[in-house]
Amino acid sequence: MAVARALGISKPGAFRHLSAMPDYGVAEQAGTGRGAGWRLATRQEDTGPQYTTIEDLARAVHEGLVEPDDEQRTALEQALEIASRPRLTLLQGGGGGGQ
Repeated sequence: MAVARALGISKPGAFRHLSAMPDYGVAEQAGTGRGAGWRLATRQEDTGPQYTTIEDLARAVHEGLVEPDDEQRTALEQALEIASRPRLTLLQGGGGGGQ
């Protein structure tokens, strides 16, 4: 077994190393039986949740889903406070009313 020679370990030891690689996402087995080989696994980057607005991120921090540093926490708490305020609505016709 070429892996055993390359690593300088016994064949059973090399087999244990190879068997562990799929568990850690390093390699995957290509094929079956005697002709089976190994190839590097294609890693899927886990980007985590996507926050589309500052308000979404601020709510996630407030709910303990994201752990920011102190400065970020302060800014996001302020953003959440601003986002929670009643929103103004635009009146039809510009809202001049006094004409």
